Amino acid sequence: MRKITWVMAACLGMALVIYGFTAWGGQEASAEVSQETKGNFVRLETGGKKLVVTVGGNETVYPLSSTVWVYRNMEKSAVEQLQAGDGLEIILNGKEQAAYIKATSQQFAASQSSAGTTGTAGAVTGVDGSAGVVPPPAAESTVPPNVAVNPDSSSGAISTVAGATSGSLTPSVVDAMKGPANTAGTSKDNEASLDKLSIEWKSRGLSLRVKHQGGEPSGKANDVMIQGKDLSGIHLTGTSAEAFIQQLVKGLPQQQPAFEVLLKKKIAEQFQVKDDKVDWKLEVKWKQISSTASGKAKPLLSDQGKEDDRDNEKDKENEKFKDKEKAKGKDYNKGKDNNKNVERDYDNNKR
Repeated sequence: MRKITWVMAACLGMALVIYGFTAWGGQEASAEVSQETKGNFVRLETGGKKLVVTVGGNETVYPLSSTVWVYRNMEKSAVEQLQAGDGLEIILNGKEQAAYIKATSQQFAASQSSAGTTGTAGAVTGVDGSAGVVPPPAAESTVPPNVAVNPDSSSGAISTVAGATSGSLTPSVVDAMKGPANTAGTSKDNEASLDKLSIEWKSRGLSLRVKHQGGEPSGKANDVMIQGKDLSGIHLTGTSAEAFIQQLVKGLPQQQPAFEVLLKKKIAEQFQVKDDKVDWKLEVKWKQISSTASGKAKPLLSDQGKEDDRDNEKDKENEKFKDKEKAKGKDYNKGKDNNKNVERDYDNNKR
């Protein structure tokens, strides 16, 4: 009996050791920078599970990841919306599957080239402060039309959520998003730019780490690691990670907590995971930059709100002061009336 017990324990130990080495090896593989390739879209095969592209005149087939990200003409798209002739930039995961596809149509590429040759009028500052291309007028926004975009220009806002229960808008977020549409403070208007972004997301089916640090060399400023449901991972650095981060925060307001809620919702939707049981950490910092020729920066809406609060406090203090003065006046008049009554009594007694 003891012999059987020892044999079972030894087998269990070996299984744990093998599992540990396998898991460690998988983590090491995911830490490597993912392979990138380029080509032109030809067609989809096997029920949309394989991507056929031409590279140097030869057709190449790539299996598609179950959580593939597709962007066409700088907009979130679906793999079924790719068209023949589209230029593709493909990032492969650890299983040699196409996990990230950036597609550009021939017409869109031509319009961007013509915009670049006519001057700088077609350039805007991206979320990281670098020059980017103006999106087409029909650009789709993930923000509701009544979202206020007041940036929080404080030293940085850190939010940690463990086991969050909802991705819906809380009353405080709704209050922050009330009012007419206001584009001040968005990257498109060059009011503010993303200085720092750090995301750690852990949920069933997704592990995501994003890092953007302004001021660092381009190769170290951006880093993205993604591990999906199928345990395949991709690792982006440099310009590839920069493009991914730009698409991730595109269209989101810069005001807390609206930024946090909508970013969480966007990640859940685009990676097809639930956001009701998420362990995540978010750190974001926006820097204010000059937006006028005189070099004077427009006041951020969040600062204006603080000024309004100060004015309200002053008004309340003034009202309290006035009430106190009125009370003093009443007491003074009451004292005068009492003195008059005393004088009358004295005169009557004297008579």
